[in-house]
Amino acid sequence: MLPRIRDWLRTRLIEGFWFPRFQALIRFLHTKLSLGYHFKRWLADGGEAPRGASELYQSVLLGLGVLWISLMDISPHPLLRTTGVRFLGLAVAMYPVTELLLFSLQWTFVDTGRLHAVRRSLAGFLLNLLEIALYFSIAFSLMGCLTQSTTKWGLIYDNLRSVFTLQLMTDAKRLCCSALAHYQAIVAATLLVIVIASLIGAVVRKEKGGSD
Repeated sequence: MLPRIRDWLRTRLIEGFWFPRFQALIRFLHTKLSLGYHFKRWLADGGEAPRGASELYQSVLLGLGVLWISLMDISPHPLLRTTGVRFLGLAVAMYPVTELLLFSLQWTFVDTGRLHAVRRSLAGFLLNLLEIALYFSIAFSLMGCLTQSTTKWGLIYDNLRSVFTLQLMTDAKRLCCSALAHYQAIVAATLLVIVIASLIGAVVRKEKGGSD
């Protein structure tokens, strides 16, 4: 009996126990929910997507974010101030951030390739950090997490500082604001780990290449 159990476990655990299922979940969420992934597949048309595809998609998201937060000063229609519309706006603002988190997890735990252009990737990761600060600033504004003395541009600066230092927003006292602040820290930490690992990997590969 025990040898049969042992043989059954050996066949089931060849690829791992929980990690393959975790990879499958990340792959499923990324391929089903990421607009950036589908945009690159559309551009690839059965081949390989151009390197500028990710840059274009990222630039569009940054441009939309800047436009959105710029227009938040304009007095909206009373309908746009309702709780339902604000939470709908929150969901929209959190989509690019969540997509970025899924991309980070996919890149870290699923993809097997390596960086072909370290400088390009590093620049992209830094813009991703700006994207995190921008869209979380929009989310904090929608949820009324601004203090009387904080402007929206000051909020972006505070968010950038929180992203790079991995500190929670000091003004996030309410439950929804605190939840946003913790989510921001999780996304920023995940991306910063990728940036650091990418730089270390690039240095190690360069040293190995120089010693050969």
